[in-house]
Amino acid sequence: MAGDMAESCPFGLEISQAVCDRATRIAKTLFGALDAQVVFVSGDEVWRSRDPDRRVVQDVAPVAVQVCEKGEVLWVSDAPADPEFCNNPSVIGAPFLRFYAAAPIKLADGSSPGILAVGGREPKPYDASLATRLQDLADIIAGDWDRAQTVKAREQSLRERDAIQGTLGSIVGSMPVALVLTDREMRVLGASPRWIRSLDLENKEVYGRTLYELAPKMFEPWRVAYGRALSGETIKADRVQGPEDEAVRRWFNVELAPWLNADGEVGGIVMASHDITEMVEALEATERSEQRLTLAMEIADIHVYEIDYVRRELIKVGAEDTFFTEPK
Repeated sequence: MAGDMAESCPFGLEISQAVCDRATRIAKTLFGALDAQVVFVSGDEVWRSRDPDRRVVQDVAPVAVQVCEKGEVLWVSDAPADPEFCNNPSVIGAPFLRFYAAAPIKLADGSSPGILAVGGREPKPYDASLATRLQDLADIIAGDWDRAQTVKAREQSLRERDAIQGTLGSIVGSMPVALVLTDREMRVLGASPRWIRSLDLENKEVYGRTLYELAPKMFEPWRVAYGRALSGETIKADRVQGPEDEAVRRWFNVELAPWLNADGEVGGIVMASHDITEMVEALEATERSEQRLTLAMEIADIHVYEIDYVRRELIKVGAEDTFFTEPK
């Protein structure tokens, strides 16, 4: 951030300003202090809560940096008499402070980005109780900062999740596989467009209804398999025939797998099915053609053979009884 750029709160936090104001008011009351402020430091940038313009500016704050690095309350009872602070600009000039105390704002990750400080024009001997109260107020600010960071992280996580889900949805929608996600009662939680189309459910309410309600003839025969999947088993079935009373016979490859919830328990099943009707029909047509060819060769009293030199196999088709001899 550039110097002198107006900021509503320190370093992009959106909800810390009100907490900073409350903490400084309470600190001034507790200490009877002339001034109290929150100071946040980031490199050579400083934000001070008493700045009327609420700006992040290019500046140095050596005392704030010192308190942040040590991680403990600083208490200066009489600054003009303290060799370390007697030449501080705030001591030798306005506001002519004599007493000064500061507590680090310690975040959950162990870092200290700033301090809560109080100052007055009268000396104040060290008071352990007041020092503890000052640190308590600083901890309240830290807690608010942590909550703000958590909220931002959660919002970012939700945005990333939505983006990932959108991408996955696009991938699933374009896959040549029908997918459906159910809970333990076999109620549909999610389904791919292909799955919905394959069951002619485009204009019907799908989510929240059980598979048995949506297509009983298709899914009732699978109850036992669903129970096995809900017990943790993954099941694969190849060349499964659809309901026999369908006008067009269909064939599928099907896989059932359990999915786990946040507690590691089976929350339901994921079912993937691939329509292989065209492939099965092509295979059956090929098999029928081979059968007809074999029958034709047998009737014509001819034979065909193939020698596999690698496997040392002789594969023959046709009239077996005349393969090596004259016809009978």
